[in-house]
Amino acid sequence: MSRSGDAPVLAAPPRTVPVSLVIASTFGNGMSVFGWILAGIGMILVLALGCNSDLGPLMSWAYTGQAQGITVGHRETNWTVGGGEDEPGTPIYATIYQFRTQKGEVQSGEAFATGKMLDPGITVEVRYVPGRPSMSRIEGMRNAPLPFGLLAVLLALLLIGLYCSRIGCQRGLKTLYLLREGVLGAARLKSKEATNVSINDRVVMKLTFAYVDESGLEHEVATRTYRPEDLEDDEEEAVVYDPGDPERAITLDNLPGSVRIGEDGRFAVESPGRAYLSLVMPSITVALILLGLILFIT
Repeated sequence: MSRSGDAPVLAAPPRTVPVSLVIASTFGNGMSVFGWILAGIGMILVLALGCNSDLGPLMSWAYTGQAQGITVGHRETNWTVGGGEDEPGTPIYATIYQFRTQKGEVQSGEAFATGKMLDPGITVEVRYVPGRPSMSRIEGMRNAPLPFGLLAVLLALLLIGLYCSRIGCQRGLKTLYLLREGVLGAARLKSKEATNVSINDRVVMKLTFAYVDESGLEHEVATRTYRPEDLEDDEEEAVVYDPGDPERAITLDNLPGSVRIGEDGRFAVESPGRAYLSLVMPSITVALILLGLILFIT
């Protein structure tokens, strides 16, 4: 990283960091992007399949009403479990039943089971929500075609994504601290090795750089990237390290947003518009989560 052929000079800390760089560092790093994409996919699947998933285990505390019901029919749903291209899965059946609440109201409902349906005229035990008797189920059967276990897996996917995005945001905040308070140094490539991860059919490489702090002590900083050429184009790479803890450092050329040092000695982003694009996936995911909460409450 250079400026008109001269060595870059940083303004004295604490430096102001532009909003675009705050966004790029917090939401544009690899872990944060991965987390928000995973959470978004998980939430889309929750919304797509959640309305057809059994919420009985979550709402069991509300099913306090008890009544005897009778089955009046059954039908085959469009859902199956298992199977493959050459073998059909096990169908999920719906059993239609009626029961009378404690207030004397006649209610109808459907209970679901995999590979099982009840013939008409069978007496069954029914549990329902007293304040909302349309919410009911036959004891031992589901109140939706898909089992709760599937929804639990999707919710776990969502939570894992949110956890990864949290880690990414924390890393971004540490990066911002170094950009605001750190000292600029020059590092030389010490080692380069392939990892077991690939992105866009390119192997992610681990590059280790060595740099000397203000006290003359040597330290190392490692970074992972699937574009190692961005960190090998100069004889020395710019790093920023914490003067209070020189082991904490970052390589500037691997930061999201194409960071540069401006004429005023402060950091800037080459493409602010691309930095703001890193807000798209978090915004979509948060909107989907809010939509899911609204649908669940109503």
